[in-house]
Amino acid sequence: MSRVLLFTAVLSLGCMPSVSPEVVVQDTGVGEIVESPSVSVSRAVVSTVADDYSLGALATVELDGLALHDTLAPTSGDAVVRTAGTLTIVLNRMNTDTFQVFEGSWATPKLDVALPDLSNPQDAVLCGGKLWVTLHNGIDLPAYDPRTGLLVGSADLSPWAGVDGRAEAASMVVVDGQILVAIQQLKQDDGWSSDGGAIVQVDCTDGVAVDWVGIGPSPSIRKGPSASVAYKVGLYGPLDGRLGLLDHESKEDVILVEEADLGVDIYGFDVSQQHLVYTTADDDWRFQVHCLDLATGITTHSDTTSSYLSGVSMDPFGRVWVSRRLGWSSTEAEPTGLDLIDVRTCQSIFTEGGPMATALPPFNVVFQ
Repeated sequence: MSRVLLFTAVLSLGCMPSVSPEVVVQDTGVGEIVESPSVSVSRAVVSTVADDYSLGALATVELDGLALHDTLAPTSGDAVVRTAGTLTIVLNRMNTDTFQVFEGSWATPKLDVALPDLSNPQDAVLCGGKLWVTLHNGIDLPAYDPRTGLLVGSADLSPWAGVDGRAEAASMVVVDGQILVAIQQLKQDDGWSSDGGAIVQVDCTDGVAVDWVGIGPSPSIRKGPSASVAYKVGLYGPLDGRLGLLDHESKEDVILVEEADLGVDIYGFDVSQQHLVYTTADDDWRFQVHCLDLATGITTHSDTTSSYLSGVSMDPFGRVWVSRRLGWSSTEAEPTGLDLIDVRTCQSIFTEGGPMATALPPFNVVFQ
């Protein structure tokens, strides 16, 4: 079942950096906290990557006071970071793919596990006592022992492999002992066009995978408000995308935003109990952040920027963490770094000095 929810919108290779942590405290004038934490988190964990993607490093930022601890551990030049409880998982995906697990110390990873070459890991979650890792260029979902790194199981995703022989498994959400996996089903040998798009449910105990819902081209998912799953579908270029919420039980589809109405491509997104935040890019690669209040339907907007906004994440306090990288717009380049936006106004909370500068530009942000 699908319905459209109508809202009233308000218009608008270089040298590796030192691994000695640098601490920088930046005054934000953030003021009032907007949303109460639903989980106990104290820091942001940031994957930072060089502009030429030759190398990367981890950084953390304390949520209370915004003290930055930079260049904590080296990563590949194309790495994303995930968290699961006290574990920090780094997915390295530059030619020789690996995942690393850190816990308690950044000096050396607790685990450093090789993945199949060119498998392109995308996401990692803990479920059923196993660490599951999506491989974009694979046809299975492997599960590892988070203490030893040994392979302890897998889910067969071959029924969803397209004409290129890959399932293109991407983001994951854990719900009631089950993993929902976004299967992007792209034709990599045909200009990355769509070969379907589905969300598959995997049992964390036995690894049995079954269809959950067909959703549209190249889906990405997040845990949504209450018993819902937030999703994004759409290919880059054509205005075929949308953002919405799927009820976990009934699978009712509430459409929130459509590219055809915006006239621009939707890129990243995140969601909380009260807000949906997403980024867009126009034909000149000018990016913008949009903040939708789910209760009122009112959308506010940031200014457009020439920066490439590679990541957008909401912390439990109503702040949107935006990774600003060197972009491709024809307009003048803007400073790179971590920007924090008040979700109520969709404007930066930094009163002066611009975004928080990291040794390497930020790529993605998670919380722990």
